[in-house]
Formats: sequence, C-alpha cells, structure tokens
Amino acid sequence: MSKPYGSIQQGGIPEQGHQLGFTPPFILFDPNLPYLRFTILFFACFLTFGSYYCYDNPAALQTQMEDRFDVGAKGYSALYSAYSWPNTVQVFFGGWLIDRFFGLPLGAFIFCGLVFLGQLIFAAGITIGDTPGFIVAVIGRFVFGLGGETLSVAQASYTAKWFRGKELALAFGVTLSFSRIGSAVNFNTEPRLVKATSLPVGIWFGAALCLLSLISAVIIGFLSRRGDKAIAEDPELQRIKDEQGTEERVSLLDVRYFPLTLWIIFGICVSFYVSVFVWIQIAAKYIETYWGYSEYKATFFVSLPYLISAGVSPIVGFIVDKLGGAPFWIAGACGVMTVCHLSLVLYPFTHFVPFPALIVQGMAYSTLAAALWPSVTLLVQQRITGTAFGLMTDLQNAGLAIAPLVVGSVISAEGDKLGVYVLAGCAAASLALSVMLVFVDLANGAVLIRKKPKLQELPIEGTPIFVAAQVVEEKQLVD
Repeated sequence: MSKPYGSIQQGGIPEQGHQLGFTPPFILFDPNLPYLRFTILFFACFLTFGSYYCYDNPAALQTQMEDRFDVGAKGYSALYSAYSWPNTVQVFFGGWLIDRFFGLPLGAFIFCGLVFLGQLIFAAGITIGDTPGFIVAVIGRFVFGLGGETLSVAQASYTAKWFRGKELALAFGVTLSFSRIGSAVNFNTEPRLVKATSLPVGIWFGAALCLLSLISAVIIGFLSRRGDKAIAEDPELQRIKDEQGTEERVSLLDVRYFPLTLWIIFGICVSFYVSVFVWIQIAAKYIETYWGYSEYKATFFVSLPYLISAGVSPIVGFIVDKLGGAPFWIAGACGVMTVCHLSLVLYPFTHFVPFPALIVQGMAYSTLAAALWPSVTLLVQQRITGTAFGLMTDLQNAGLAIAPLVVGSVISAEGDKLGVYVLAGCAAASLALSVMLVFVDLANGAVLIRKKPKLQELPIEGTPIFVAAQVVEEKQLVD
C-alpha cells in the first residue's frame, strides 16, 4: 500500500519511491519519482519565455517603432495598453475556461497559441508599416494579451500541481526568474538583431520564440497527462485524490468582506506597478536622449531591474518571510522607488549615471512584491483569497492599460521629463498609501506587522479556476 496522497492535498505527488512498475526509460513518467516533476518544470519555464521576451519588444525598439509607424509617444503607448485591456477581466474568465471546458493541457496550448498568433499579427503589422501596419500591430498586441496573462495562470497551475508540498517555493522561483531572464534577453538582443538585419526580422524572431513556447505546451501537456494516467492506475491514490479534490468559485460579491487594509493594498499595487512598468516602457529612449548613451547601453540599463529581480527575488522573499513586518518593507520599497524616479530627473545629467538608480529599482521591485502579495492571505478568509487576488490583478492591469496612454500624452505634449515626474508621482502615491497602511494596520491589531505571511498559510485548493485568481500570490511570494 502506498503512502496516502498527502501528498495530493499538499500538491498531488506521492513521496514514496518507485512503485508503479515503470522501467527505464519510462521511469520519466513515474509520479513517485522526481524526474517527472522536474522535467515538467523545465518545460514550464519555456512555456512563458516567448511571451515575456515579446512583451517588451516595443520598449527595446521604441525609436524604430515610432519611426516605422510615424507615431509619437502617445501612439507608441497604445501598444502596451492594447495588451493590458483584455487582462482587466481575463484573470477570472481565462481560468474559468481552463477549469470548465479545456482542462490544463488544452488550456495551456490554446492560450499559448493566442500568444503566438498575436505575435504573428504584430509582426505582420511591423512588416506592413505606416498607419495600416500600426492598426494591425495594435490588434496583434490585443490578441497577444488575450493569451499572455492566462498563460501565466497555466504555468502556475502546472507548478502548483506537481510541486505543492515539495519544492514549491523553489519551483516558483525558477519559473519566475526564467521569465525575468526572458525580458532581460529581449532588451539585450533585439536592438542588435534589428541593427544587423531589420525591424521586421527582429519581431519575427520573437514569433519564433513564441512557437518554441507552443511546442513546450505540447510536451508539458503530454508529460502531465501521462503522470495523471499513472496516478489513475493506482486505485488508492486516485480515491484519495478524488476525496480531497476541491473547487473554489470566484465571485465579485465577496468584495463586501474586504477590509480597508486590503483596499489600501490594492491602491499600492496599482500605483507602484504603474511607476515600474510604464517607466520601463519609456526608459530606453529617455536614457538615450538625456545621457547620450548608445541604443545598446540604454537597453542594457533598462534590463537591469529585470536582471536584479531574477537573481534577488527568492532571496528577498525568504528574508521578508523570516523577519515579518510587511508594511514597513512595503513603505521602504515605495519610498526607494520614489527617490529613484526623482533622481532620474533632478540630478544634473552630466554628473549622474542612471544604472545605480535602475539597480536599486530592481531591489525595490523585488522587496515590494515579496511583502505585498503574501500579505493579502492574512486579511481575508481562506475561501475568498482567490477573489481577492483576482480583483487585485484586474485592478493592476486596468492601471497598466490606462497609465501608458496618460504618460504618452504627457510626453507628447510636454516632453519626457514631465512624463517621469508623473511616474514619480505614482510612486509617491504608493508611499503615501503605504504609510496609511501602517497606521490602519496598527489600529486593527497590527495583523500584518506581527504576522509573517508564509507559503504554508496559502489555501490548498489547486484547480485552475482557483489558481487563475491566486496565481500572482504564489508567484510573487518568491518574487
């Protein structure tokens, strides 16, 4: 008799040794052994690599795209807003479709296919050029967005399914770091590739990487199904799995249970992430203009926050988890981010180099993520944790849909510096809200200050619809 699937409640993978009768080379499919889950982790990393690489194609090639389409900063910003708009609701409905209709393997394939299709349309728009090409490119970014966030949901679902109760923090850290590497590789590869060839070739190369992700979706789906089949062949394991299977239904009506502290956290999330991601969208051209660096150096500098986050996120998450005091970490990160933005516009440009500020931005970004997202689990009942994270993610994407258009309009009308001041204002708003968070939390018993958000406190449900709303929580716990 095998060990109870306690394992399943904590992630679904038995812990005892080789029991299902597999022989080499088929032990790869034995869910009792680590080969299967680490092979799944390998392909899970590539599942989103193409989407993360292509997401910031516009930021790495801003000048070329503005020239190609004959649009200013406002038109360029539409390429990012088109991605974010569908994701203001997609975190709910994408996971619901996976759970109710597609299943995880087919759902991952479909949404990875949307990413690939969106990049193909975007590349076609780049190839066409001018106003007609710009319209096609915006449509491509919209389709790309339909798949991008939900593909991350599928990746987190795979990771949670095969690693919960084992090396889950490590697994999420690996997938998240690999995604950040994809973003950094884009900034350091695309400008050189485009200079050596052409702008369309660079974007079509991104489409090829999305195809690689689509192939990974096929492989990981096969591996996961084969592992599930092996589990199903053991009646005892399957019985316990069925008994412990649960499903979390996401409902917006649950917002009536959200405390003021949680709404403050929502505000911090929106304002802080706008200050980070919209800055990255405009940073390369800004650094080229005001510091006179070459395009290659500028895009390398812009990749620094991603590179720092990739290497530091798991470490910072561990430290925050051990020390506690999440509101103070949040306030510190918001304050540091505000100072970094102001330093980029207030210091004399001839005596200040931008890369120290960008390195510190990466540290602040990692710190806030490690303290902010896990704190939500301490503020709501377990059964509505998914709803809280779903709404938090929707609001974040709404901010990232609107902010690029606002900042782009400001830059077109008043210049780059004022646009950065706007982002500094967003960071300052997050700082003000974080200070409010400290006092409100103290008035309510110091729940966040005294307690330490831990992975073990997260709900055990692991269905795709639950993970759709919970995905950012578990990813950002190690971010």
